[in-house]
Amino acid sequence: MAYNPTSMKVSRITRSLRQKDVAIMLGITPEAYSRKETGASNFTLLEANKLRDDLNLSEKETMDIFFGGNLTKTESKEGALAYGERTTAV
Repeated sequence: MAYNPTSMKVSRITRSLRQKDVAIMLGITPEAYSRKETGASNFTLLEANKLRDDLNLSEKETMDIFFGGNLTKTESKEGALAYGERTTAV
């Protein structure tokens, strides 16, 4: 997972939230959140999902923050969406 700390910070600030506010949403200390936001510690999948829901992140914002925009969306024959890492043709 290619986390993008700048995108996370921008998303938080544009919603007029402090690190302390987001820490409370996640049920962690502000210090623990700060480590996660700066990339010194990783967000869990549950935390990423909670942030997506609580901050009302768009699909693009979620992909940019937690995957550095390195995922593509594909649709199966049955219509189910799946995400996979982008690859470059060699």
